[in-house]
Amino acid sequence: MPWCRIAREFLYASCMVAMTAGTVAASAMDIVYIEASTLRRWNLDEFTQRAGNAAFGIESRYVYDFDKSTELDRVLGSRESIPDAVVIQECSAYFPGDLVAFKDLYRGWIRRVKDANAIPVIATTVPPAASRTPFEHVKEFVKLKLLGRPDGYEQIVQFNQWLRELSESEGVPLFDVEKVTRNSESDRHMRAEFDSGDGTHLNTVAYAVLDREFLRFLETLKQ
Repeated sequence: MPWCRIAREFLYASCMVAMTAGTVAASAMDIVYIEASTLRRWNLDEFTQRAGNAAFGIESRYVYDFDKSTELDRVLGSRESIPDAVVIQECSAYFPGDLVAFKDLYRGWIRRVKDANAIPVIATTVPPAASRTPFEHVKEFVKLKLLGRPDGYEQIVQFNQWLRELSESEGVPLFDVEKVTRNSESDRHMRAEFDSGDGTHLNTVAYAVLDREFLRFLETLKQ
């Protein structure tokens, strides 16, 4: 009967589609992104759905401290499988700080991820906006004048530049978030249209742009 042949062909086609989908899912690049406030508002766990691209699986890990060592150990030692890549990004709230210690941590993280046969990815820090809330200005005044600590913005610019140099010297990929969110090469402050209102965190407009740029970065990473 013709309908029997049609049914068999339909069943065969359905099986092939299911097998193909399984192959695609199995070959998806597994990425863990470790940060804090940037990720929580970015909702990277939903990135694959927003991008309409199943080639990447993103898992967010939130650490509200500069030192990501403990969480990195969890990612590389406690999961069922080692991720293909680990992205580490810092928040501008941790600056100014001890740059010598910060740099030592990053070097150690890169070695740790490489030793686990995963790809370490460096992400630069989102710079603060030029115009911030009165509270942010007070905090900066206390750091500069009362505590004698360096300017946060200048230190972030310096640290991000060092991260770019570290990426080159270590041969590891760099997702330059600062470049995406800053005004220009000469003015590294966060673009005003990206400011959520507190001078530190990004808004939905910025995250839409980051979605696009992150997808482009991931496509080059998988090549």
